[in-house]
Amino acid sequence: MTTPPNPFAAPEPERAQPPGPSSASPPGYGAPGYGTPPPGYGPPSAQGPPSVQGPPSVQGPPPGYGQQPPPGYGQQQQQTYGQPYGGSPFGVPVAQPTNGFAIASLVCGIAGFFLLLPSVLAVVFGHLARSQIRQRGEQGSGLAVAGLITGYLGLAFLALIVVAIVAGAFSAETYTS
Repeated sequence: MTTPPNPFAAPEPERAQPPGPSSASPPGYGAPGYGTPPPGYGPPSAQGPPSVQGPPSVQGPPPGYGQQPPPGYGQQQQQTYGQPYGGSPFGVPVAQPTNGFAIASLVCGIAGFFLLLPSVLAVVFGHLARSQIRQRGEQGSGLAVAGLITGYLGLAFLALIVVAIVAGAFSAETYTS
């Protein structure tokens, strides 16, 4: 049972309220732009530190779980005009493949120094590689030129050997007769 207020008691002095919304929270919580305090955080009490609560109970998936991702997230980018297939969406140029005939031309050109016959293949592959590189925009122009040079050097060496053999054969006939 409560006692009724004493009508003859002196009135209690009124406390000055800060401007803004009147609530039991400190002035910082109700300030414009800050919103309301998160649940579980009330105004500080004069009785001491708040009691420690246990972890919240899990009552379902977290907010946003199972929803569709925002548009464009994890989806394939649309190809734009002039962008190569499989190109990078960040504007980094994609390396073009090296032409296979250019590699074959250089390999045959090097082998032509030892076996002599691959030099012909080095020249043929080198010219094929240069025309394909111009048409397709592939890499390997330097390999094709190196294959052509080594192929022509191998053919020149082969021609010198043939000339030396033929000259030696004719010179041997003139001395034997």
